[in-house]
Amino acid sequence: MTVKVLPSGRMTKPNIIGPSDHPNKKDIEFLIDQRMVWKKAKNFERADEVRKVLQDKYKVVLRDFGSSCEWKVDDYVQPKAPISDEWLIVSKVYAHFIPSGIRVDLSEEALWQAYIYETKGVGEGSLSIFSSAGVYNGYIVGKRYLDVTLSMWQDDIQEGLITKWEIINEITDPTIKTWIAKRLGVDNV
Repeated sequence: MTVKVLPSGRMTKPNIIGPSDHPNKKDIEFLIDQRMVWKKAKNFERADEVRKVLQDKYKVVLRDFGSSCEWKVDDYVQPKAPISDEWLIVSKVYAHFIPSGIRVDLSEEALWQAYIYETKGVGEGSLSIFSSAGVYNGYIVGKRYLDVTLSMWQDDIQEGLITKWEIINEITDPTIKTWIAKRLGVDNV
Protein backbone atom coordinates (compact mmCIF):
# COMPACT_ATOMS: atom_id res chain seq x y z
CA MET A 1 0.00 0.00 0.00
CA THR A 2 1.48 3.31 -0.98
CA VAL A 3 -1.04 5.76 0.41
CA LYS A 4 0.54 7.55 3.37
CA VAL A 5 -0.11 10.57 5.53
CA LEU A 6 3.06 12.61 5.61
CA PRO A 7 4.25 14.51 8.73
CA SER A 8 3.18 17.73 6.99
CA GLY A 9 -0.38 16.42 7.01
CA ARG A 10 -0.42 15.86 3.26
CA MET A 11 -1.38 12.52 1.82
CA THR A 12 0.68 11.00 -0.95
CA LYS A 13 -1.01 10.61 -4.31
CA PRO A 14 -3.06 7.41 -4.21
CA ASN A 15 -1.08 4.75 -6.04
CA ILE A 16 -3.02 2.06 -4.36
CA ILE A 17 -2.36 -1.54 -3.45
CA GLY A 18 0.46 -2.35 -5.82
CA PRO A 19 0.46 -5.11 -8.41
CA SER A 20 -2.99 -6.55 -7.70
CA ASP A 21 -6.23 -4.93 -8.78
CA HIS A 22 -8.09 -6.98 -6.20
CA PRO A 23 -8.01 -5.07 -2.93
CA ASN A 24 -8.62 -6.95 0.25
CA LYS A 25 -10.78 -5.75 3.11
CA LYS A 26 -7.77 -4.43 5.05
CA ASP A 27 -6.62 -2.28 2.10
CA ILE A 28 -10.09 -0.85 1.53
CA GLU A 29 -10.59 -0.06 5.21
CA PHE A 30 -7.18 1.66 5.32
CA LEU A 31 -8.22 3.94 2.46
CA ILE A 32 -11.58 4.64 4.06
CA ASP A 33 -9.82 5.54 7.32
CA GLN A 34 -7.55 7.92 5.39
CA ARG A 35 -10.59 9.46 3.75
CA MET A 36 -12.21 9.97 7.15
CA VAL A 37 -9.03 11.69 8.40
CA TRP A 38 -9.24 14.13 5.48
CA LYS A 39 -12.95 14.74 6.07
CA LYS A 40 -12.33 15.42 9.76
CA ALA A 41 -9.56 17.86 8.78
CA LYS A 42 -12.11 19.47 6.41
CA ASN A 43 -9.86 18.72 3.45
CA PHE A 44 -12.73 17.59 1.27
CA GLU A 45 -10.67 17.71 -1.93
CA ARG A 46 -8.36 14.97 -0.62
CA ALA A 47 -11.27 13.01 0.82
CA ASP A 48 -12.99 13.14 -2.58
CA GLU A 49 -9.78 11.92 -4.29
CA VAL A 50 -9.77 8.81 -2.09
CA ARG A 51 -13.51 8.26 -2.66
CA LYS A 52 -12.97 8.52 -6.42
CA VAL A 53 -10.15 5.97 -6.35
CA LEU A 54 -12.28 3.59 -4.27
CA GLN A 55 -15.24 3.99 -6.63
CA ASP A 56 -13.48 4.01 -9.98
CA LYS A 57 -10.74 1.49 -9.43
CA TYR A 58 -12.35 -0.93 -6.97
CA LYS A 59 -16.10 -0.31 -7.35
CA VAL A 60 -16.42 0.40 -3.63
CA VAL A 61 -19.66 2.15 -2.75
CA LEU A 62 -19.46 4.34 0.35
CA ARG A 63 -22.33 5.53 2.50
CA ASP A 64 -21.43 8.23 5.03
CA PHE A 65 -23.10 8.57 8.41
CA GLY A 66 -21.58 11.65 10.04
CA SER A 67 -18.26 10.49 11.49
CA SER A 68 -18.59 6.90 10.25
CA CYS A 69 -18.90 5.19 6.90
CA GLU A 70 -20.35 1.94 5.54
CA TRP A 71 -18.97 0.35 2.40
CA LYS A 72 -19.42 -2.57 0.04
CA VAL A 73 -18.01 -3.67 -3.27
CA ASP A 74 -20.69 -2.91 -5.81
CA ASP A 75 -21.29 -5.78 -8.21
CA TYR A 76 -17.65 -6.62 -8.60
CA VAL A 77 -17.21 -5.80 -12.26
CA GLN A 78 -13.86 -7.27 -13.15
CA PRO A 79 -14.25 -9.30 -16.34
CA LYS A 80 -16.06 -12.44 -15.34
CA ALA A 81 -13.76 -15.36 -15.87
CA PRO A 82 -15.48 -18.72 -15.86
CA ILE A 83 -16.14 -20.10 -12.41
CA SER A 84 -14.01 -23.21 -11.92
CA ASP A 85 -15.63 -26.64 -11.99
CA GLU A 86 -14.30 -27.28 -8.47
CA TRP A 87 -15.99 -24.15 -7.17
CA LEU A 88 -19.27 -25.08 -8.89
CA ILE A 89 -19.14 -28.34 -6.91
CA VAL A 90 -18.45 -26.39 -3.72
CA SER A 91 -21.40 -24.10 -4.45
CA LYS A 92 -23.64 -27.17 -4.83
CA VAL A 93 -22.44 -28.38 -1.42
CA TYR A 94 -23.10 -24.94 0.10
CA ALA A 95 -26.62 -24.91 -1.35
CA HIS A 96 -27.25 -28.37 0.14
CA PHE A 97 -26.62 -27.01 3.65
CA ILE A 98 -29.06 -24.08 3.49
CA PRO A 99 -31.59 -24.60 6.27
CA SER A 100 -35.27 -24.33 5.49
CA GLY A 101 -37.07 -21.16 6.49
CA ILE A 102 -34.38 -18.72 5.37
CA ARG A 103 -35.07 -16.63 2.27
CA VAL A 104 -32.04 -16.99 0.02
CA ASP A 105 -30.84 -15.88 -3.38
CA LEU A 106 -29.29 -18.66 -5.46
CA SER A 107 -29.11 -16.62 -8.65
CA GLU A 108 -26.12 -16.51 -10.97
CA GLU A 109 -25.21 -13.10 -9.50
CA ALA A 110 -25.30 -14.52 -5.95
CA LEU A 111 -23.08 -17.38 -7.12
CA TRP A 112 -20.65 -14.88 -8.66
CA GLN A 113 -20.55 -12.69 -5.52
CA ALA A 114 -19.85 -15.70 -3.30
CA TYR A 115 -17.19 -16.96 -5.73
CA ILE A 116 -15.40 -13.60 -5.80
CA TYR A 117 -15.53 -13.36 -2.01
CA GLU A 118 -14.19 -16.89 -1.55
CA THR A 119 -11.48 -16.81 -4.22
CA LYS A 120 -10.36 -13.17 -4.31
CA GLY A 121 -11.28 -11.87 -0.87
CA VAL A 122 -13.24 -9.06 -2.51
CA GLY A 123 -16.52 -8.10 -0.99
CA GLU A 124 -17.76 -8.95 2.44
CA GLY A 125 -18.67 -12.41 3.61
CA SER A 126 -20.96 -11.25 6.36
CA LEU A 127 -24.58 -12.05 5.84
CA SER A 128 -25.72 -8.45 6.27
CA ILE A 129 -23.82 -7.13 3.27
CA PHE A 130 -25.35 -9.78 1.02
CA SER A 131 -28.88 -9.27 2.29
CA SER A 132 -31.40 -7.46 0.19
CA ALA A 133 -34.83 -7.03 1.75
CA GLY A 134 -34.32 -10.03 4.03
CA VAL A 135 -33.07 -12.30 1.21
CA TYR A 136 -29.54 -13.58 1.80
CA ASN A 137 -26.90 -14.92 -0.54
CA GLY A 138 -27.69 -18.63 -0.30
CA TYR A 139 -24.12 -19.71 -0.95
CA ILE A 140 -22.81 -17.63 1.95
CA VAL A 141 -25.58 -18.96 4.22
CA GLY A 142 -24.87 -22.54 3.14
CA LYS A 143 -21.14 -22.12 3.74
CA ARG A 144 -21.76 -20.89 7.29
CA TYR A 145 -24.03 -23.83 8.06
CA LEU A 146 -21.62 -26.27 6.39
CA ASP A 147 -18.71 -24.98 8.50
CA VAL A 148 -20.69 -25.44 11.71
CA THR A 149 -21.98 -28.86 10.65
CA LEU A 150 -18.51 -30.14 9.72
CA SER A 151 -17.15 -28.93 13.05
CA MET A 152 -19.93 -30.70 14.96
CA TRP A 153 -19.43 -33.89 12.96
CA GLN A 154 -15.70 -33.84 13.70
CA ASP A 155 -16.43 -33.50 17.43
CA ASP A 156 -19.06 -36.27 17.34
CA ILE A 157 -16.70 -38.59 15.45
CA GLN A 158 -13.93 -37.96 18.00
CA GLU A 159 -16.28 -38.70 20.87
CA GLY A 160 -17.48 -41.91 19.19
CA LEU A 161 -21.07 -40.72 18.88
CA ILE A 162 -21.19 -41.29 15.13
CA THR A 163 -18.96 -42.76 12.44
CA LYS A 164 -17.82 -41.12 9.21
CA TRP A 165 -19.71 -43.75 7.25
CA GLU A 166 -22.97 -43.03 9.08
CA ILE A 167 -22.67 -39.39 8.00
CA ILE A 168 -21.67 -40.20 4.42
CA ASN A 169 -24.42 -42.79 3.94
CA GLU A 170 -27.08 -40.23 4.90
CA ILE A 171 -26.17 -38.07 1.88
CA THR A 172 -27.93 -39.13 -1.32
CA ASP A 173 -26.39 -36.80 -3.90
CA PRO A 174 -23.19 -38.50 -5.19
CA THR A 175 -21.32 -35.23 -5.81
CA ILE A 176 -22.03 -33.92 -2.33
CA LYS A 177 -21.34 -37.34 -0.80
CA THR A 178 -17.88 -37.45 -2.43
CA TRP A 179 -17.05 -33.89 -1.36
CA ILE A 180 -18.10 -34.49 2.27
CA ALA A 181 -16.26 -37.83 2.34
CA LYS A 182 -13.03 -36.09 1.32
CA ARG A 183 -13.48 -33.50 4.08
CA LEU A 184 -13.96 -36.29 6.58
CA GLY A 185 -10.84 -38.10 5.34
CA VAL A 186 -12.55 -40.92 3.45
CA ASP A 187 -11.09 -41.49 0.00
CA ASN A 188 -13.25 -44.23 -1.53
CA VAL A 189 -16.99 -43.71 -1.47
